[in-house]
This record gives sequence, structure tokens and C-alpha cells, in this order.
Amino acid sequence: MQRAIDYGLDTDGRMKTILHDGIAYKSLLSPQGIYFGNAGTGAKEFGLQKHPDQLAAVVHIPLGSDLDAPTRLSYQRRYDIIANNLKPTFQGHTGGEFILASARMHDVEGWRKDWSYARSSLYADPDWIQIYESSGRPLAFYVTTHGLFAQSILETVVSTWWERLDLAACVPWAGTVRFGNIRTVLGVTVSGECTNGHGKAVLKAWKDTSLQYQGHTITLKKGEETTVTIGPR
Repeated sequence: MQRAIDYGLDTDGRMKTILHDGIAYKSLLSPQGIYFGNAGTGAKEFGLQKHPDQLAAVVHIPLGSDLDAPTRLSYQRRYDIIANNLKPTFQGHTGGEFILASARMHDVEGWRKDWSYARSSLYADPDWIQIYESSGRPLAFYVTTHGLFAQSILETVVSTWWERLDLAACVPWAGTVRFGNIRTVLGVTVSGECTNGHGKAVLKAWKDTSLQYQGHTITLKKGEETTVTIGPR
């Protein structure tokens, strides 16, 4: 919300008023340590939600370089939040939210788990041509979930969600992965190659920029390039 204000989107001042009054997150904290979806029917809906609203900070709204404890726990228990969690089946784009969250949390095993349910939950056709609107509902070429799946694949290799550059932080496949000309909000395009989590990447600045990578600050002028190593710090 503060970012929306900074970008001049708070045209009537309501966002500023809400922030000034404060948001009652404490009243939403459940006995499970996870925020309820709302202060009214949230307790009754826990475990029956269509979408995991508690994962918004991982999937939809970037809130900074780290997460609070309830949101981390919400990710770890994401299957406990939604309806039909034991089958599992997914309503709407929930399965896409899960797999994108796994990529951004750098959880390789979680990503593999989420991906493995795409076919068993009837969320995608046997040839992987289309992902459906919901499990077992063959509404073809559902753009929202396709986008979440595509983004989840990209962010296993190149991610900027945590206000820094992360490379190959959640690669779920063995072997070599190549990527090229990935334009990021951090002001650089990224091209490179890694094998089993190790390799090199070239960063080329499309504007004057300063960014964080593996705990170090990289400063580049527009048009400048630098090569970085991919792998454990």
C-alpha cells in the first residue's frame, strides 16, 4: 500500500488513512500461528479457502526482503489452508500460486511436490498443452494459471522478488540450464548457464543501477556488463 502511495495511486487519500489507522493483523492471528483470511468468518473458513490469501506476500504483493513468521508458516502449511487439501485438488489458480511460492521460497522439494500434483489433480491435460481453470474443470488455456506456472519456471533460475538478484536458487532439475536476455526490474538483463547449480552469468545494465547479489553490491552504468558466479556463497 505504501508503494501505491509512493507511485501516486492514492488519488483520494484513503490508502494513507488506512495506514495511519493501522491494520489489525494481531486480531487475525490464529491458534495455528497463521493469519485468518478475515476477522469475520476467517476461523470457519480456515482449511476451506479457495485461494491461500495468506501467501499474498510471496505471490502477489512484494513486501520487502523478508517475511514475518506467520507468512513463513503459511507457506509451510499451505496445503492445510485450502479446501480439498487431502486429495489434493485446486480451485482456480491456487495450484499456480503454490508452485510460484515454492520457487520464490527457494524450496526445491516443495516445487517438485507442487508440480507433481498438476497431473494427478487433473489440473493439466496429459500432453501438458493446457492448464485448466480448476482441477477437473477443462476450461482450456486459462491465462492466469499459465502465467503463474511460467513465472514459477523462470524464478527457479532468475528471481528478483526479495529485492535482490537470485540466480539458480531453486533449480529442480539435474543437468545444464541456459537462459538469456532476462530483463529484470533491478536494471540489468541476465544471461548465463549453470550445471547442477553452478555456473556463470553476464549482467548487462539497461539503466544506471545498483543491486544486491549474494550479499554484495554491484553498481553499473547503463550499457556496462559484469560476469558473476552462480553457486553457493
